[in-house]
Amino acid sequence: MKTLKTICITLIIASLNFSAYTQVDDNTQRSRSRSFVHKKDSKHALGIAAGATTGFGLSYQYMPNQLSFQLAFFPYKDQSSSLISAGLTFIYRLREGEKLNFLLYQGNHFISQSQTNYGWDPVNQVSIETGKSTTSGFNNGVGIGFEFFLSESVAFNLMAGYAGYNNFERITLTGEGALFYKF
Repeated sequence: MKTLKTICITLIIASLNFSAYTQVDDNTQRSRSRSFVHKKDSKHALGIAAGATTGFGLSYQYMPNQLSFQLAFFPYKDQSSSLISAGLTFIYRLREGEKLNFLLYQGNHFISQSQTNYGWDPVNQVSIETGKSTTSGFNNGVGIGFEFFLSESVAFNLMAGYAGYNNFERITLTGEGALFYKF
């Protein structure tokens, strides 16, 4: 009987504490959702970008008004190959909101790859350099996108549209993404 009495008292105390805790949590949750406002006055952002028409690599974004400019750059070089990606994107914010923005974009991406070609010398049984090959191309695209605000200073851009690849040899769909820290 004493054990049953202890269990009942424990359950009553726990339920009172739980209801009080949920009321505090609801108020805290409401105040958190009101306090999350992205930095609308920030004009600069740094981050990483990945896209066929916006370029990939380290990225900088300048936002003086509704029209913003994004630069992306990625150099890579080792003993036998190199890669350079450079992108310039124009972004126009059609609609601005508290948690996301609706965008139009136009991306320009120059990409250059070079590598050393090797062949086999059957007489000396060694690999020999036979030359270098270099390919360069320009990708251009347009489309729509969203800028999602993950916190007051962090934003994620997700964009999709149509693109002309490798100097307009091929036209098809494209997708772009970027993660930025605004300051």
